[in-house]
Amino acid sequence: LRAIDFGALTADQKLSYCWTRIRYYENLTRYTGDEALGADYAAQIRALRDTVMSLLPEDSEMYLKEKAFQLQADGRLEEAEGILTEIYRGQTPDTHSYAMAAMSLAKLYREAGDRERENRFLKLAALTDTRLAVKENEALLKEFMDAPEDARAVFLTGSGTASMDAVTQNVFTKDDRLLVVAGGSFGHRFCEICEVYGIPHTAIELRQGHALTPADLAPYAGQGYTGFLVNMHETSTGVLYDMDMISAFCRENGLVLVVDAISAFLADDVSMKRWGADVVFTGSQKALAVPPGISMMVLSSRAVERIYANRPACYYLDLKAALKNGERGQTPFTPAVGILIQINARLNQIKRDGFANVQAQIRAIAKDFRSRIGKYPFHIVSDSLSYAVTPLSPNNPEVSAHQLFLTLKDEYGIIICPNGGELADKVFRVGHIGHLTVEDNDALFRAFDDLMARGILKA
Repeated sequence: LRAIDFGALTADQKLSYCWTRIRYYENLTRYTGDEALGADYAAQIRALRDTVMSLLPEDSEMYLKEKAFQLQADGRLEEAEGILTEIYRGQTPDTHSYAMAAMSLAKLYREAGDRERENRFLKLAALTDTRLAVKENEALLKEFMDAPEDARAVFLTGSGTASMDAVTQNVFTKDDRLLVVAGGSFGHRFCEICEVYGIPHTAIELRQGHALTPADLAPYAGQGYTGFLVNMHETSTGVLYDMDMISAFCRENGLVLVVDAISAFLADDVSMKRWGADVVFTGSQKALAVPPGISMMVLSSRAVERIYANRPACYYLDLKAALKNGERGQTPFTPAVGILIQINARLNQIKRDGFANVQAQIRAIAKDFRSRIGKYPFHIVSDSLSYAVTPLSPNNPEVSAHQLFLTLKDEYGIIICPNGGELADKVFRVGHIGHLTVEDNDALFRAFDDLMARGILKA
């Protein structure tokens, strides 16, 4: 900030510059706890606020807000309260400006020691921003999944398995007959969920690393099945299924199509319209790269009709409640509020940067990695790759994939994706989604080089 030529900035840029420095000094004041430094920071904030006010029309809301903040800093809380209350009353409810005005009052009442009114306005601000975030998240998620206009999105506080569970028992009943692609641990999880709820199903078992083919589907055509469950990208084995082929099969046979796109979303093409998909879901922690805890699904009108006609054997995961509350930007139970807000920020970041550009960056990282991995003693174990991960197996049976994961984590500070069960010592996966760059590939390859030099990674 000090390197910026303030005089060369436009008026709007000067305002942004001053506000950024004000937040900077406010955070220093909050976290240093040094009285001498605090006095200096307060002086810096006052000077910057004076500059802001000189740049704003005196009758503008922003000017009045800055004036109130200055009065508050001077201890003239009643005068500040009067200005901030008028600003608050002038806002339209359920808007971001309404939430920000409520937050300003909450901060003033905190300083005044009025805990009751502080908490009231804090809750009002939080609820308003959460409602707005949920509604905007729904719109952006539908856009990025190429969903029909009449589709709905819901947000569950839970992992991706919560969506697998919720969809299976809300969209289907014991009168259905489902086909489940079981090419790995997540496909088998769908089967386990069907077994728990007594929903008739048939597993299409695939060999590890092999894609689904028309020959695999042919025996089930015209056999009275009503639904199709597929993990678009079977993350455990790194296999990406041909969704256009699956879509054609479902259309020809009148099947309700449910797609787990948890690790495929953003990395691979997802189109509810093109596929005629009824449900597509993903999770907060994959390509969105925010903490785990929220599972998001988009539902077609046909799926919504099925949900309202069904009485699932659950309470928390009853999607009727999620749909009804979603109409007003709410969830039926206390959500992971912080993660919903982070999802909102990330979806808006993707919108600003351009969905195609973000997807291209993921694909560039994957292509870079795959173009360079050939010189190392591994082989790719999938014959149909997603851009999300590259699944690898050591060529030398003496090299344990799980031990390699532990060594990279403990000695190099690098996290690759381990596997569990019978694949634990055979396969690991290198991710390309999330907050990654080609430089992260460079770091991993340097670690591989060092492991080979140490004789730990053997040909």
